[in-house]
Formats: sequence, structure tokens, C-alpha cells
Amino acid sequence: MYLPLQSSSQLGPPATDSPPHSKGIPTMIVLNSPALLLAFGTLTGAAFAQTCDVRLQGTDLNGGELMGSAVQVSGNLVFSGAPGERVAGTSVTTGAVYVHSQDAMTLTWSQVDKLEPAGLSGPDLFGSSMDQSGNTLAIGAPNRNNVLATKAGSVYVMTHDGSGTNWTVDGLLTASDGVIEDSFGTSVAIDGDHMLVGSPYHDATGTNKGAAYAFKKVGGVWTETQKILPPVGVNGSQFGARVALVNDVAVIGGPSLTVPGGNGGGLVSFVRDGMGQYNDVQVIQPIGLDIADFFASSVDMVGDLLVTGTTNDDDGASNAGAVHVFRYDAMTQMFTEEAKLTRSNPASGDVLGKSVATDGVSIVAGGSGIDPAGGSVVFRNFGSGWVEFRKVQPQELGTGGDAGSAVAIQGDMVAMGDTSDDSLFFRGGATFITDVSVADQNNNGLGDLCEDVGVHYCDPAVANSTGLPGEMSAIGSPFVSDNQITLQASQLPAFQFGIFITSQTQGLILNPGGSLGNLCFGGPLGRYNQGGQIFGTSAGGTGELAIDLTQTPQPSGFVSVLAGESWNYQAWYRDSVGGQSESNFTNGIEITFQ
Repeated sequence: MYLPLQSSSQLGPPATDSPPHSKGIPTMIVLNSPALLLAFGTLTGAAFAQTCDVRLQGTDLNGGELMGSAVQVSGNLVFSGAPGERVAGTSVTTGAVYVHSQDAMTLTWSQVDKLEPAGLSGPDLFGSSMDQSGNTLAIGAPNRNNVLATKAGSVYVMTHDGSGTNWTVDGLLTASDGVIEDSFGTSVAIDGDHMLVGSPYHDATGTNKGAAYAFKKVGGVWTETQKILPPVGVNGSQFGARVALVNDVAVIGGPSLTVPGGNGGGLVSFVRDGMGQYNDVQVIQPIGLDIADFFASSVDMVGDLLVTGTTNDDDGASNAGAVHVFRYDAMTQMFTEEAKLTRSNPASGDVLGKSVATDGVSIVAGGSGIDPAGGSVVFRNFGSGWVEFRKVQPQELGTGGDAGSAVAIQGDMVAMGDTSDDSLFFRGGATFITDVSVADQNNNGLGDLCEDVGVHYCDPAVANSTGLPGEMSAIGSPFVSDNQITLQASQLPAFQFGIFITSQTQGLILNPGGSLGNLCFGGPLGRYNQGGQIFGTSAGGTGELAIDLTQTPQPSGFVSVLAGESWNYQAWYRDSVGGQSESNFTNGIEITFQ
């Protein structure tokens, strides 16, 4: 059965301008496909230009890598720590860092390298922490054995040529007096030729009271310049669990640090003097901190902006979490609290602030308890104070509940680690890339242009020559004002042509005109058959079309879809069965527009 290509409410004989019915029809390029518009440069901008969420994973994951434990972004590169990575063919856990790059022309992502420097022996937890400055990446391996003691910890300093592929080990740092299980490298911060490394289980002034070590690159060699001991705290304070460094200002502390104000966590600021020594200046805690709030669960600093997470803050709901923002005054050398940020709809167990990152303009805070599988929230300051800008919960998140375990931000692009991602293997992990400039009017964490929209009906469709039923779907925004819907047909035979059809009335017509499939409409239908709208299936059996809601075909002409209306969509396509030309239909979807 041939579905005629002219708009009509009735099925009839083939139109004279129908495409040829031979096998192996070349794939037709639909130039108004959003993906191809991006590829051809309709959308331009800096690195990471894209519309929908992308999941990055290591090419050799096989379970337990915990990829996404630490995340950094730099230009068109994303670095993802995977401390659970094992030596090939063994159970020895050494860790790794996966490097992904986005092609500037096609905007596609690919893994360009995997960092596993010499000297790892397991269980090193290499990739547990990371920080970058320019083309230099500092990577913590807090469980690595060194010449002084087992599990004392180390930090690898690695540089690349800008491509993310040609790497050199620039240094292997250890504490001058590290002892067993100090966990040197639990945190790391690098700024040019200066670095801080946290060692939260160091016992110099008390059991697990902690320490931090300062390094400087002199004559091409990273050299320890100072051991920084906690000026406050008691046993178990774990000073050095979190570190940040900008110019000559350092911030050191963690969620277990006990300070004079209580044991809800804390930070201490230090300023480097002309002799290169860090001197403590201020104990940093927010107003109203409660016991066991876990202030300083995460920290990041850019310019004069200090951001830190408080995962167990209960002001919105039990352990909903919060983010505290501080501003540094170079004249007084003091930090002042600027804002406390929470979700607009906090829920118990969100633990917002498990991770934080800022680029100075935006703040992103991870919350691995955000229902249903974790996520993050972006805040921005438009000149009148910080406001919640967008939630980030990619559609492909699993159910493990650890998305937001690590975050990074660069402009409109958020990188978010999900160590519990099971899409390939159990807890293999992943890093999601999200463009937060894409509107999210229903605040579900997905860009309006990228959502799966529509409700399936008329299931299942009749199987085609692939042995599978054709599947109809749509992505985009259900809001008429966005006018962004892309129809998609999948599980079709390769290199065949087809068209999408639409109607406001559902129904079921079995094998119309001798087709192998069923028409799922019961009233007038319109055909997307204008220039460039007839799709050709790919080698994988898919076809798509971005439609214009103001130009919806109907027998009487073109109409505009209105908010509140429901429209049904289906795809008709050619097939060849037993050497005979046939046709078939996908199932249907109904989209209710807003």
C-alpha cells in the first residue's frame, strides 16, 4: 500500500510524484533537524554548544569504576575521575581519569585519552579529587602507597598540549612527613605555580585532626614550601578535607572541622605573605549554623567569590542542604557572607551542596538526594542578588541516586558526575553535560527542547522486516510558544523513505489499502510531505523531522496548533518483505500542548 503524499483526509492511489519504490533509497538529509542545524552552524558560540544532555562514559567501563567522582572542564575538554578503575584483567583498583573532547564542527563528543600514570599499584583511588589551572591538571590519589608509608597518599601533576591527548607527568607529590592512612590528596587546589593539598587524617596535632601542604613550582620542580596545621579544631576535625586557592588567598577546612562556634563544619582563610608563607586570618562559618550541618562539605573559589555547600542544613527540610556564598575584601583580607541559597522547593534528603562549582557568574550545586536520582541546581546573579536559575536532571539519569556527586561549570554548560550510573555496568558511572541556556518551563530538570513528549497509543505496531514494530516518539517542548518539536521514528528498515502524518482524532483502521500496518487515526489527517519533509531512514533505521506548529498540514490547508489542543502523530514508511514492496505504520503518540 502506498500512502499518497498530497494532503487529504482519504487514502488513495499513489501520487505521481511519490519517491521511487526501489530498495536501498539513499538516506535523505533533513536540514531542519535540530542536530543537523547545530552541525551546520546555525547555533554558534563557545565550546560545548549543544541543545540536549549528553552522557559521557569511558570506552572500557566494566563496572565499579565510579566515573564522575570528580569532574573538571576546560575549553572543549571534560575530565572525569574514576577512582574505582581496575588494572586490566585484575581486581587491583588503581583509578583513572577519562578525557573527553567535543569536536568544534560536529559538536559530537569522544573519549580522547585515559590517564593512568606509571606508579599506580592499587588501591590508589587515583581520580578521587582534581583541580586544573590552564593546561595543568592536579589529580589526587589519596590511597597510594609511597616511600614513607602505605596509603599515605599522593598527587600527580599532569600537563597537556591543549588537545587533551599529549600528556606529560609534571610532578608526583607526597607529604614530607606523611604516614600511614594520612589520605594526602583527598583534596587539591592549583593556581598557576602554587598548589594546596589536603591531608585530613594526618595526626601531627591530634588523631585525624588533619593538615594541608603548600607547594610551589620552582625551576620546573614542584617543591613543598609549608605544612599548614589547623589553628582550630579537635581530634577528628579532618582539617584539609576541602581546600581552595586563588592568588595568595587559601581556604582550608571541611565538614567535620570543630571551631569555636560549634562543630557544624568550618573553614579557615589564609593569606600568603611575601616570604611565601600562609598565615591564618579568619575562621569562616555562616550565621545560624547548627550542629552537624556539615558546612564546607564542598568548596570552590573564583576571584573574590567563595562558595561552599552545607549538605545537612535543615532550614527548608531535614537535610535538604544549602549553599553559602562569601565575598573576599582584599583591603581587610576578610570574607563576608553574601547569601545563603536553597532550592525553591527543598525536600528532605536533597543534600544540596554535596558538590559546588562556580565560574564567578554562576554557581552549580549538586544534590545526590534530589528526587528521583539526584541532580544539581544552578544559581545566577543578574545584578540584584542570587536566584535559582535552573534545575539539572538529565533524562537519562538512572535510579541509583548519586547524580551531583561532582559538578563543574563553564558558562552555560554544566558537567555533573553520576557515580551510580548503571547504563553500561553496575556503578560504572558517567558524566552528564547539560546546556542550561535551554529553557525548562516546567522545572523538571530537562531542557524543553529535549524532553520525550507525548503518550503512546495503538501499541504495538505491526512488526516490519527487521522483526520489530516501528516506534514513534517526539522530543522537544510541549509549550506552543517554544514551537520546538522533533518527530522521530525508529526500529524501521534501513534506507527506506517515509512521511509523518497527523490528526486530532484517534482511531484504528486495520491494513488500510493493503498496508501491513494499521492507521491509528479516525478522522482527517495531514501529511508532512513538503520539500525536505520526506524522511529517509538511516542505516540504523531511524528518521526524524522538526515540525513547525504554525504550519500543521490538514486537508483544508495549514493550521496552527493552539495551547490546550491534543494532536496525534504517526509515521508511514516503505518496506520490502520477501522481495515485495510493502508499507507499514509505527504506533501513534498523542501530544497535549500547553
